Amino acid sequence: MEPLLSRTRRVYQRLQDALPRLLDEFKQPEPYCFLDFTDDLDYSETRVRLLYEQTDRRGMRTGNQALLRTYYLLGRVLFILGSKNAGRTLRRWAPKSRASHTYRTAIRTYEVFGICGPAYIVATSLTPTMLREMSAVTYAEFLTHLQVVTLSVRSQEQAPEGENSVTAPDLLAAPSL
Repeated sequence: MEPLLSRTRRVYQRLQDALPRLLDEFKQPEPYCFLDFTDDLDYSETRVRLLYEQTDRRGMRTGNQALLRTYYLLGRVLFILGSKNAGRTLRRWAPKSRASHTYRTAIRTYEVFGICGPAYIVATSLTPTMLREMSAVTYAEFLTHLQVVTLSVRSQEQAPEGENSVTAPDLLAAPSL
């Protein structure tokens, strides 16, 4: 009989189990997406507050894609503001821990979908909670593997028919510099 794991250990175990599946989702061709990700160049406090409030709707069930889209847009604005100003801005409306969680989730969402493309938001089972709960080490490994997968997929898309192209396993097996 296996010992019962704490809630935290169960969360991390589920994350570890889900990472290979999540990376496989990003190996698929870029999905067609009707969501609008254009940057309206509005980085005002009002815009940040509007996006923050859309992520903090307690009791309202928002679909995963809509929530990821909101976190992506908020992450883009917060990234442009810089960590110090972004944190200060979020703490005006939220307690320090909530502001920290929102900032981490938004920035990580922006980084992940900045690498592979925001259109993948509609085709992934990655959730904001998964992004928030990943340890820094796990998140760094996930980003590294995602960059390799994205580079591999893009090189295969650009390679002419019949030519050898670099694959993700080749890149992972290559010696590091």
